[in-house]
Amino acid sequence: MTNLPRFLAELDAEPVDGRLLFCKIISRMNIKTFSDKTGIDYDKLVEDFCGDTALLRQKILSFPSDCNLAGLKKAIKENDEAAVRSIAHRIRKSAEALSLAETARLAKKLEDSQPDRFRSFLEPLEKEISFCQKALED
Repeated sequence: MTNLPRFLAELDAEPVDGRLLFCKIISRMNIKTFSDKTGIDYDKLVEDFCGDTALLRQKILSFPSDCNLAGLKKAIKENDEAAVRSIAHRIRKSAEALSLAETARLAKKLEDSQPDRFRSFLEPLEKEISFCQKALED
């Protein structure tokens, strides 16, 4: 990062495939707007994070990438039951922490389903995570 101008070096950015993403600056993300768009109870969410809005912002911003949909798709394609259940469990726990009830419900169903049903939960789960991503981008 030494070649970047100073103001870019101070941004919260993560390397992804050798590039830097500057999608959002954490301090500018509006939790209230996100909660309104996703139907989350703002006051309860902030309370669940003991008022730590910086941590909450970080969790919200990282949620779509933390879901590891690419890994989930690969695990389903390869019939790796343990990996599917593990990723689904992580998605569920992250979604529950952010009060994303429908995402958590779908992840739980995937986690508890029979391997021959894994594919049926992938598209609805992708749509929910995409919905959260869109709420961040608007």
